[in-house]
Amino acid sequence: MTKDLCGIIEHASSKGMYSVVVSNGNIFGNEKLANTVFNKSCDELVDFFYNHQASFIFKLETLDEQLYEKIVGVKGSFRQFMNGMDRVFRKGFTEIKEYGDGTRLTRIAFSGVISKQNFHEVPELKEFANKNHAQFICKFPSFIGNTQLNKELFFIPTEDSTLWLRENYIRMYSEKPETLTTDYLHCGAWSYGVVVGETGDIRLCYTCYMSSRTYHR
Repeated sequence: MTKDLCGIIEHASSKGMYSVVVSNGNIFGNEKLANTVFNKSCDELVDFFYNHQASFIFKLETLDEQLYEKIVGVKGSFRQFMNGMDRVFRKGFTEIKEYGDGTRLTRIAFSGVISKQNFHEVPELKEFANKNHAQFICKFPSFIGNTQLNKELFFIPTEDSTLWLRENYIRMYSEKPETLTTDYLHCGAWSYGVVVGETGDIRLCYTCYMSSRTYHR
């Protein structure tokens, strides 16, 4: 939803940098939204990200249409997401590239927050990601923003009751323990590069709503 995003990606690419975009992916399946925000069709937008060396971490909590739309709060959002993923897959973001040291990488990952609504679905989510040559990440939530208003839906990472989930779900199914997380509550994204919020502010973590200026005060 950041209208300056394409300019940021293009500038980073011109400097030889690789961008990682965290997104719910719906814009790639919504022609009206893609045109309104970026003045591009969905296919043109996917092409732009691909040609400017961007990679994606797509948010994915469920493949159940009803639950997906309940979580997102937008009717028709699940179909938009699936249409968007089809475009991303066809463009080549999931193609495996092999490097001299034996490393095999693609340009896509899926990240899901374990909740009381979806924990039983984690194996299916990993299967979906891996089938499409994507990394799968599952984690406990960062209690920031709307998550704080719906704590009853989530497992508290520091409680003993989550140990079973940590052993049998996160360690078993997640191909990366946490997304740029240094501990239970803090994101380490700022350690690796600049994190820009939707208002153009520089953040300590992409999930954080406060700018770096707020912290520096």
